[in-house]
Amino acid sequence: MNDPTSSKRQSTITGCNEQSTAAKDTLVMELVEAFMAANIPLEKVDNPTMRSFMQKNPKGGGGIPQANTLRELYVTRIFNQQQANIIAKLAGQKVVVIANETTDVVGRYAVNVLIQPLLNQMNAQQC
Repeated sequence: MNDPTSSKRQSTITGCNEQSTAAKDTLVMELVEAFMAANIPLEKVDNPTMRSFMQKNPKGGGGIPQANTLRELYVTRIFNQQQANIIAKLAGQKVVVIANETTDVVGRYAVNVLIQPLLNQMNAQQC
């Protein structure tokens, strides 16, 4: 009955905090990724109504950082994940690279790069 191998162990405060931190980090990563995919500026999380909604509704939503922190800590991580996904999808394939130089509304130079894998040799000859 008092077999130590069959008893349940209580989580320590540190263990619970680590689980909570990991869940919060996942929530914030998914929020930033969703905003970026929907082309919603991250400043929208600073809106008082949005903050109030996030504190009341999603579990752990009250811990969503402000836009500057999201940009500093999460956008780079999401960019790196997306870059790794693209590299993995294109690995070992021939690709077409199209580059276009332009300027933004402020007059800064920007380069758009499009990459498309070649599906077969016939498609390569048509380009």
